[in-house]
Amino acid sequence: MTSLTQHITELMKFYIKTNYEQYLQDKNISYIHTENIPHVIGELYDSRKSHIRDFVKSSLAQLLASEYPGDAVVSRILDEILDDDKICKNRLITEIKLHQHQMLGISPDYRTL
Repeated sequence: MTSLTQHITELMKFYIKTNYEQYLQDKNISYIHTENIPHVIGELYDSRKSHIRDFVKSSLAQLLASEYPGDAVVSRILDEILDDDKICKNRLITEIKLHQHQMLGISPDYRTL
């Protein structure tokens, strides 16, 4: 059984990857140069941090239906996850680099992520 925290983490990854894909489409590019990923992720994260909370809460409510623990519980978990912006951004940068490597068919060098 998937834990609430795992659901939240997966929804956040989905949200960021979806916004990444939208960014590529908006900019009419196929990928973000590796050196630009931190800047792009920083902008996306900062501009969408409050929206990601709403997305996660509403998605969990739909996904878990009657088992949804309530906004207060989910908000506390999100507060813990999003408490340190630097850690969140670094995690997202790594996720996008891995996603992009996979998308481009490149074997990632985990030492440089």
